[in-house]
Amino acid sequence: MRKTLLLLFFLGLSTLSGLRTQPASAASAAEAAPVWRVCVGDLVILPYISGDPAKPGLIERLLLESGRQAGLAVELLRYPFKRCSAMFEAGQIDAMTLAPVEMNRQRYQFPLSKGGTVDAGLRLARLNIVWVRRAETQLDWDGQQFIGADGLTAAQPLIGSRNTLGVAKVALRAQGYTVDDAAISTRQAMAKLKGHRFDVVVGLQEEVEAALREPGLDGLLVLQRPFIVADYHAAVRKNLSAEQQQRVETSWNAIGRLRETADFKPH
Repeated sequence: MRKTLLLLFFLGLSTLSGLRTQPASAASAAEAAPVWRVCVGDLVILPYISGDPAKPGLIERLLLESGRQAGLAVELLRYPFKRCSAMFEAGQIDAMTLAPVEMNRQRYQFPLSKGGTVDAGLRLARLNIVWVRRAETQLDWDGQQFIGADGLTAAQPLIGSRNTLGVAKVALRAQGYTVDDAAISTRQAMAKLKGHRFDVVVGLQEEVEAALREPGLDGLLVLQRPFIVADYHAAVRKNLSAEQQQRVETSWNAIGRLRETADFKPH
């Protein structure tokens, strides 16, 4: 009887020991996944970027899940854009959410189609960049240029923007416009617009709409036609190892698949 009890006791210890080692094995597997540090910036742009790790936005979720499918442990960094850009240049982070303007294409790698152009199907999101003006003015945008109340080409207005909306600044300069981008946020630029510091402001539609829901910006209107439509991608460093490149390609392809599913569409 005593031998039987001792045998059962040691069998029990062995079983418990086996149960304890299983989580350790799982933890080891998780630790084996390469950490992929991705900067999403410090702006809240709902529903795409929430800034809340407990309730990530659509872009944040796409980055996390596509990385998981590529065997990467994605770490989202929420630093100011200029800091992230400096860290990217220094090789301290692996990816950023960027628009494929010429300067970015020269510095970083974007997903490419078979024709060698940036593959819009593998974008994280497509966002409208819109114009805002004071309600009492007659300035409008016909899709290519500013027009006045009589429908004729308007004089070049003073344009305001937040200082990290690089895709708009590049497009404005390409069309011969200048922009004052000293504002630290689209809301601050819109406040300057209300105070007659600018004639018009350019900003991401989601940022503009969020700012207009807050008190203090009454009397401002969004123009019907957007300035441009911009795609944002997970841009990565160039000259990756073969293994890193394969993981990145897998992640990009996963982004394209996931973005078209109901769980990753804006509601």
